[in-house]
Amino acid sequence: MSKELIELSKGNGAPLLILLRKISNKADENAKQYALQKSETVTRDMYITFLKKS
Repeated sequence: MSKELIELSKGNGAPLLILLRKISNKADENAKQYALQKSETVTRDMYITFLKKS
């Protein structure tokens, strides 16, 4: 990231924006993956509880 900050100090913000976009996309991807895994876990736990009560 230091090279992006050096470029920013020279008046070129494009490399920093590209890096921030990559970080943002990765964070969004991770959040979606976490949400999907969490919903599968909740569904599985509900099903196990249902089976135990049956």
